[in-house]
Amino acid sequence: MMRRVPAAPPAHNKQRPAPALPNSSGRNSKFLRAALAALIVAACSIIYYRANYGRTLAASLEAAPPEPREPPCRAPPPERAAVNPRIGIVVLADTASEARYVQTQRYSQKSLDNKRAYADHHGYELIVHEPAAALPAPWSKVDALLLHLRRFDWLLYLDGDALVANPAICLESFLDDAYDVVMAEDWGGYNTGAFFVRNSTFSHELLRKMADAATGKLDLARREPWYAKTLPFEFEQRALHYLTDTASWRKWAARSPTKVPRVDPAAAARTRSHIKVVPQCALNAYLVRPRLASGPSAKVAARAAYQPGDFVVHLAGHKGENKGALLDYALKHLAHAPPQGAPKCGVT
Repeated sequence: MMRRVPAAPPAHNKQRPAPALPNSSGRNSKFLRAALAALIVAACSIIYYRANYGRTLAASLEAAPPEPREPPCRAPPPERAAVNPRIGIVVLADTASEARYVQTQRYSQKSLDNKRAYADHHGYELIVHEPAAALPAPWSKVDALLLHLRRFDWLLYLDGDALVANPAICLESFLDDAYDVVMAEDWGGYNTGAFFVRNSTFSHELLRKMADAATGKLDLARREPWYAKTLPFEFEQRALHYLTDTASWRKWAARSPTKVPRVDPAAAARTRSHIKVVPQCALNAYLVRPRLASGPSAKVAARAAYQPGDFVVHLAGHKGENKGALLDYALKHLAHAPPQGAPKCGVT
């Protein structure tokens, strides 16, 4: 018996292999690699820029020093002038814990010499306070002011990287007995690198509240790693912004309402009413350029930038080698001692 072999199907009915799909995973991986490379380049550029900005700025200032401001920057006249005030200047001693804020012993000693020459010439007492070891050194500003304030009518606190640039300006010109604190603001609000405190019940209460806020329930002195910062500002400046419920603090609190409870708005407003804000260039001029900021902050930075004739130049916001380069420049060109025979301020 013959077996039938099935006929082959027509050629047009043969199944064709499915067309190859584009290799989308390969394209995606190339895109991701390119994006990652661009991010790495951008991050390295930012790191390099930040690491070298201070040195670049110092070099540019050597080549083209800033022009004097016209008219000179001054604090507004007091509403109620202090009469024959006893005035002191408080600074923190350079210790191991302070070394990262004032780059080396060489810089900190010259910074101290700058303040001492100014104080000695005008008859102000200079108080060099040893920071406590329990908390980061800047918190000791509060301790120092509480410890010495009762002996004076007013105390001026100056950071280690804040230098007297115009020794002809008298501290008396800032004092206003209608207020208890005199300070300047930068684009973040109140800045405690250079500020006056009056010997008053309010001032002692405010300083005690700032000290109390450092530890205990609030723990505003919490040490946070750079990658997980949960509170704005640093150190005692953080406590001041918290107690005064500033715009910067409110903006942060709106995003993180459970981190720290806000103070009563009415109480914060009363505290702010005791603080006189003077132009930043009058008391706490920064040696920065607007390119460190953008938008409204750039305009504030431009107005705050140091110019010849300003009382204090403050190297705020700079670290490491940048701080060292700027201190070199400022100590060489800006930190002036009173000239021999210069007029003295009216200190009794």
